[in-house]
Amino acid sequence: MLNKDKETQLKDIHWLSEDDYKKAVSQLRMQINGVLTIFNVYGQDVFIPSAVGEIVKLCEDFGLRVRGVDKAISLEIIRGKQIFK
Repeated sequence: MLNKDKETQLKDIHWLSEDDYKKAVSQLRMQINGVLTIFNVYGQDVFIPSAVGEIVKLCEDFGLRVRGVDKAISLEIIRGKQIFK
């Protein structure tokens, strides 16, 4: 399945409706945020929103990868973008 072109790969995946997708991502964000709230105690709460966003992106990349899409699983910083501003 990894040898297919990307357009064909993406067509082979079951996609949620936009509303269901947004709901699922929102639920994921809330759960990750809950896990990371411990860092509020250490004064690192300013980093939590960026970290949550990056973890969600990694989860999306992982979801595509395990469904056969040739997609790198990488951090924004590795992709050349600064994540913590």
